[in-house]
Amino acid sequence: MKTKLQSILSIFAKIAFVLAIICSTAYLLMLGYNNNLLLDDYGFVAEVDRGGAYGLMKSAYFGLQSRFSAFYILGWILKIWGHASNLIGYTILLLVLGYGTLYYALRNITQLTNKWLLFGSAILITNVSIMAYFEMSTFYWVCCAVYTLSTYAAIALFTAIFFSNGKLWARWLIVVFCSLYISGGAENFTPIVIATLGLVLLYKMISNRTWLWTTPQLQMIVVGLLILCVGFLAVLLAPGTHNREASMSGFAGQFSFLPYFAKLASALAVFTMRLVSRSLYYFLLLPIGFVIGQRIEFSTQCSTWKLVFISLGVVFCIIFLSVAASVYGMGWYSPLRSYSFVSFLISAFVIYWGTLAGVRTKPIVADSMAVISLSIISAISIYFYQWEHPMVADYHAQIVARNSYIEEQVNAGRTEVLVIEPVTHSQILNTYALMRTAINKCLGKQSPKISEPATYFPYEQYELSIDPADWKNVDMQRYFNVHFDIISKETPN
Repeated sequence: MKTKLQSILSIFAKIAFVLAIICSTAYLLMLGYNNNLLLDDYGFVAEVDRGGAYGLMKSAYFGLQSRFSAFYILGWILKIWGHASNLIGYTILLLVLGYGTLYYALRNITQLTNKWLLFGSAILITNVSIMAYFEMSTFYWVCCAVYTLSTYAAIALFTAIFFSNGKLWARWLIVVFCSLYISGGAENFTPIVIATLGLVLLYKMISNRTWLWTTPQLQMIVVGLLILCVGFLAVLLAPGTHNREASMSGFAGQFSFLPYFAKLASALAVFTMRLVSRSLYYFLLLPIGFVIGQRIEFSTQCSTWKLVFISLGVVFCIIFLSVAASVYGMGWYSPLRSYSFVSFLISAFVIYWGTLAGVRTKPIVADSMAVISLSIISAISIYFYQWEHPMVADYHAQIVARNSYIEEQVNAGRTEVLVIEPVTHSQILNTYALMRTAINKCLGKQSPKISEPATYFPYEQYELSIDPADWKNVDMQRYFNVHFDIISKETPN
């Protein structure tokens, strides 16, 4: 009877696995289909139209952002989708790159031969990690592709160095390419990769009493570190970085010990609450680790709890250092989009913890938990699809109509100021605001006044200004290559 029940649960787990993949992917693709260029995207496309990918990189390097490799790759992306009617192709590209990267990592780390399980797990981990972003709009905002692509590059880099047994030339190619991309990427992410590789190199040299070039792995670490450090210095010393620092208020120029740590403690507390508000997604991934753990050969001299606590310490240190650096430079943690990597970081460790537990979990328990969590993922995806589709479809239609109207006026030879209707959209409280409101209600307090972003919309929200000199209006003029001003109709308060 037990064997028969276990067989039935195994079948249900496979069905739930497939449904979760289909539903979560369909939800993300729906948002991609209704997505448009947002904010800076218009100015970036105009720059690419004028000077190509290299022109965008050069303009950013000497302007306000010096992420040279990130903007060069972004330039090629905008060459393809800069004038598309929707961004479904861009969404598919980012998803496929994520699926491939996670599959590469899982296959080499677990050494499992079940390709369907590995690829299905890669899809679900990628989908859920994206849904768990602090600001999901980051994934759909093209000019912010660096945050997602840098995470993929780091996963591939660490896999190629520490876990892959593939051909040496292929591993070297991955190490060099990914290091180059990360080196000129997000300023709060590159130092984390440098610190991680540097500490591992130091540990290996001390524990093995060896020199830098004795093994291919050590050689890859050293070369990767050199590329990352040189590229990061090129970003730090660039004119664009200095121009951007001038507009920020941090502790870099006037450091004071007590005020800094007071601000850091406050920032960490708020950041932790934001992380907790997204934690349901990570719990739903845990049973996937159970399923992997059922099939993996796992041998270690450490206890499971010791490994869990060590990995928790690693997660804390990475988040702490990232927030501490941002508070030092900016006075608060960076915009939430720059912490997109945290979503994949937590997902990775949750899968790891699930795998540790899965090794010691009975198959019937693992399959039961998998059916529950995968069913919830499917239900959430279906609910969000039905709820958000009318909202984003209307938003998309308004922007398409607006852009078509501007093009009509250009073709008609218009020269005077063009006043257009503002784009409207719904706004709801995000999970962080809902959580803080619920906590205060339980404590009998009034709802908190949240100065940080407290609303949710799957895309980055913006409106054109009534001021023709506003940068958003100027970028729109450059995008359509017009010589008349474009302003938004003033809306009543």
